[in-house]
Amino acid sequence: MAECGAVAVIISTEPIRQRCRQSILIDRFSVWRDGAHAVWLSSSGAQVMSDRAWRGDRPWVPPPPLPRAAAEPPALIE
Repeated sequence: MAECGAVAVIISTEPIRQRCRQSILIDRFSVWRDGAHAVWLSSSGAQVMSDRAWRGDRPWVPPPPLPRAAAEPPALIE
C-alpha cells in the first residue's frame, strides 16, 4: 500500500488486508467489530475513538470476534 506511512489515517469501505504501523487504518471490518469511529486531527497527530471504546462492552452487543487462529478447529468430517 503506497499510502502507508504517508498519511495519518486511511479510511476504506473495502477490507484492508495489509498491515501498516505508521498510519491508523479504519476499514469495513473495523466498523463491523467496533462500530462507528470518530477521528480528530490536530498538530500532535490523529486520534481515533470507536463506539465500542467510548461506550464499553454492553450485554446486548456481541463481543469482538476472535481471530481464526484462536477459534476452535472445525469439526471432523466422517
